[in-house]
Amino acid sequence: LDHNEETLRVAGVRQTLQRFHQEEQPFYILELEDLEGVLNVFVTPEQRQYYRRLLSGYAPLLVEGVMDLAHISGEPVLRMEKCWSLNS
Repeated sequence: LDHNEETLRVAGVRQTLQRFHQEEQPFYILELEDLEGVLNVFVTPEQRQYYRRLLSGYAPLLVEGVMDLAHISGEPVLRMEKCWSLNS
C-alpha cells in the first residue's frame, strides 16, 4: 500500500474486535470487512470505550485514520482516529 501517513476513510462491517498486549500496553484490533477484503484497524482502549456501542454491533461503519505498518507483522493497519455508523 502506498497510503502511509495519509488520512483515509474506509467503510466496512466489523468481523471481530480482539484485545492484545504489547509491552504491557493493551490495544485492540478491529477486523473491518468490505467488498475487497479485510483491513485490520488499530484501536486504543480509550477509543474502544468511547465507540463501544458502534464497535460491538454489526452495522456498517465508516472509520477514519492513518495507514501504518504493524510493527510485528509488517502488514498494513489503519490507526483509527474517528468512527461513525453508516446506519444513522
